[in-house]
Formats: sequence, structure tokens, C-alpha cells
Amino acid sequence: MRRTAGINYYTFPREALSGLWNGQGIGYGFNASPNNKKVRKLWRPNAQRTSYHSVLLNKTFHNISVTVKCKKAIDFAGGFDNYILYTPIWKMNSILAITLREVMEKKLELDPSAVRPEQITAPVFDIGLVKARKGAGRNKLARAEAWHALRTLIVRERDEAQVTARS
Repeated sequence: MRRTAGINYYTFPREALSGLWNGQGIGYGFNASPNNKKVRKLWRPNAQRTSYHSVLLNKTFHNISVTVKCKKAIDFAGGFDNYILYTPIWKMNSILAITLREVMEKKLELDPSAVRPEQITAPVFDIGLVKARKGAGRNKLARAEAWHALRTLIVRERDEAQVTARS
């Protein structure tokens, strides 16, 4: 009988604290080998270097280490500013994110006429739709387009609800 693999604990390297990893870390544990011996295993998150623009601060942050999970969370939050301001600190687990949040909150307190992140309708970027168009089958493309249409509808309804709440 084969044992299943499992992650015993996580560590957070410096790169995770100076980037946006959305609470992910390097997982350590054991993998199951064919002869039931423990084999040490290391699971690293898929971190990539990207740039993000903050509309609130009017500044572009270049070469930030961001995981794919964090990119999806930024997309789901409605943009970079919304992710930084409204995601719980314990979930971000990053010194960079905490510093950016403090700067953004000070900017909102000092300048009440500043553009608020809720007023920005960020374009919905669907990674699945782009991948599906690059050469996947028809079913995958149809699912991705349906998901994209549903996500766009949800964003529109949210924006309309915010407009009616303001007036």
C-alpha cells in the first residue's frame, strides 16, 4: 500500500515578504516512493516577476514577485488597489503589502477628493480565456467564454449596486 504525499509545514522566504504571495510559502514534507520509503520533498509556489499600477497612488510598481494565486486574487478583488486595501493582512502575509496599505490609507485620509478604488471599474482579465484561445479544444474555449461572460455580469451588477447605494 502506498502512502500519500503530504506537506508538514510552510516557511516564508524573504522573497515572499518583499513580494505578494497571498499567504503561500514553501512547503516541506515527504513524498511517497514506490517502495514506501520517505523521500523529502519541497513544494515551491509559482512566483513570477510582474508590474502593477496603483491608480490611487498614481505609481507603477515594477518587478514584484507575485504568485499565480495572488494574481487571481487581485483579479477577483477588482484590481491592485482593491486587493491591497480590502484583503486581510493575515492573508497577504507581506511587508510590502502592509506598507502599501498604510500609504494608501493615509492618502485617502489626507485627500478626500482622491479617486477611490471602488470608483474604478477594472477590466476583467481572464487568464483561462487567453489560454483557451491559444490552442485548446472547443469545449475549453466555450467554458472560458461562459465564465468570462458571467464574471463580467457580476462586475456590472456590483458597479450598478454601488451607484444606487451612493445616490
